[in-house]
Amino acid sequence: MKILVNTATTFKGGSVQVARSFIEELRSFTDNEYHIVLSEGLARQIDQKAFGEQFTFYSIPYRPATKARTPWYNDKFLKQIELNVKPQVVFTTSGPAYFRSQAPHLMGFNLPHYIYPESPYFNLLSWRSRMLLWLKGKAIRHFYRRDADAIVGQTEDVTKRASQWLGIAKAFTVTNTISAFYTDAKVEEVTLPSRGEGEFRLLCFSRYYQHKNFEIINGIADLVDLVDGVRFVTTLPEDVFEEVFTLKAKEIVHNIGPVPVHLGPSLYKQCDALFAPSLLECFSANYVEAMATGTPVIAADLTFASSICRGAGVYFKPLSARDALNKIRQLRDDEKLRAQLIENGNSELMKFYSAKERAKKFLQISTGLLGA
Repeated sequence: MKILVNTATTFKGGSVQVARSFIEELRSFTDNEYHIVLSEGLARQIDQKAFGEQFTFYSIPYRPATKARTPWYNDKFLKQIELNVKPQVVFTTSGPAYFRSQAPHLMGFNLPHYIYPESPYFNLLSWRSRMLLWLKGKAIRHFYRRDADAIVGQTEDVTKRASQWLGIAKAFTVTNTISAFYTDAKVEEVTLPSRGEGEFRLLCFSRYYQHKNFEIINGIADLVDLVDGVRFVTTLPEDVFEEVFTLKAKEIVHNIGPVPVHLGPSLYKQCDALFAPSLLECFSANYVEAMATGTPVIAADLTFASSICRGAGVYFKPLSARDALNKIRQLRDDEKLRAQLIENGNSELMKFYSAKERAKKFLQISTGLLGA
């Protein structure tokens, strides 16, 4: 099968990791011919020389979503590749693609802002921001409907909601997965500050975005006494850390700066729980990373979190610092609960594909579109 893999709109975060992992795993599936369009970010991460002769790479010098004319016309760059290659199927890892192919087109969906309208995140936005988001959503829905023959989400909840929002019936679920570093017996160490007496450490392993809800830690800081032992570990750039947290919050936060992915397992193993207050996600690898390292999860009580963690987590009211602190103290003080969450996490891990299984599933879905 001749496949055009399009990552042109892949920009940052989890979508980059999914696309990179998929491309790397394709080396195990040698029966196909792959033509791969690399976004600017991915072009810097993929060693093209490590791939066999069945791979052809194309580096797109811009991000389609940022070019004013691109959304309203079929992208000439992609159309020319399709004209030359004549692929049997196209897979855009993260849509919308702004490109209507002649071949069947499978498109990834990773846009939580449009399928979780109940999120309290929207209460934090100005009227103007909400209006701009609504207008952008109308355009995105138009281009998905125009260009996608089928969509693929990372959880059943996301797939169902995206299918309904877009009005696209052909919708599939392929779970995200964790980096191979979390299954490697060798774990590189990162050094955290020494623990204080009775310290209960909560890891926030993420970049800063408004929807990540880091500011709730400021509210928690107003409720705790320093002798309480509750401490957070964050991985933010220093300038972001200084801007986001109050002086009181900084007393209970160890900020160690951005940490490479391969050091993640060491971070989890040195903390007592994952603190995930995010108000919007399609999928966060943090949840699964925590399960894989035997780390209980404390998360905002929203369906994107509970549909992944299920019994591996305890959940708090999303904007309530007091409820979050109550759940933290409950977990700190209940050893049996911590053990139960870890055991539940081990069970939940079984439902996630490995990187190779995920790649195989993407290929199976793509192949299935040929006979549709």
